[in-house]
Amino acid sequence: MSLKIPKVLSIQSHVAHGYAGNKAAVFPMQKLGIEVSPIYTVQLSNHTQYDFYKGSFFSAEDIQNVIDGIIVNGFLAQQDAILSGYIGNLEIAKVIANTVVELKKLNSHSLYCCDPVFGDKYDEDENGHIFASADHPNIFLSHLLPLADIITPNLFELSILSDSQIRNYDDIIIACKKLINKTGNLNQIIIVTSVSFSKDKTGIAIYHHGNFSYLESPKYKVQSKVSGSGDITAAMFLSYLLKGKNLDETLKAVTKCLDGIFRVTHDLNTDELALIQAQEYIR
Repeated sequence: MSLKIPKVLSIQSHVAHGYAGNKAAVFPMQKLGIEVSPIYTVQLSNHTQYDFYKGSFFSAEDIQNVIDGIIVNGFLAQQDAILSGYIGNLEIAKVIANTVVELKKLNSHSLYCCDPVFGDKYDEDENGHIFASADHPNIFLSHLLPLADIITPNLFELSILSDSQIRNYDDIIIACKKLINKTGNLNQIIIVTSVSFSKDKTGIAIYHHGNFSYLESPKYKVQSKVSGSGDITAAMFLSYLLKGKNLDETLKAVTKCLDGIFRVTHDLNTDELALIQAQEYIR
């Protein structure tokens, strides 16, 4: 007897050192029993919070070539979901959108989880900033978010995508409604990461079909270069949902995992997420 293992095509960035994009997402998904096929939109020495980095930014043609091979060999039809994160430009977004549409034709039950990676707000940065190009929010809004079953913006990204000021949880609900009106997809699940309205708490919020819930956990002080928590959150949410958990169960499980990972990262005072050292919490 064989149990079906969920399969995910994960299209996002990759770093050699540290954790961001696929480097942060693949291991947790594998730990949770997901078979992952990663495709890199960029390949860098390290993430861009460092003063220096080098690497390659792949073209839409590069990514399409990999996807063409996946399609011709029949591998796309085997996928249960697509997860996308950082994209380089509009043409790459079009490639991902076309791939999502093709997968939906092959597997009507498949999911598309879009992590609209383009900006963040750090403790020392009151207003937040966009680290991708200024047109990235519109690229996501026009090409990818309308196709998504699950959207996982951080609090700053949600504010930009919805044209909202977010100061509390009520504002999150309003922003989620505005975003769904923009995407036109009433069935979307919006998972808001890095929700923090105080110095000692952080949390995750979920909005779906008018229902809203959130869960907070302690905010651990970690090194400024620690990155990848949003990538991990999106990956784990998708994984738990593919494994059959409902949204409430998934919210509790992801929050518990992240709390363990950040507690270990804080205790070890590492300059990157202590993902391997904290792997016992990914379950």
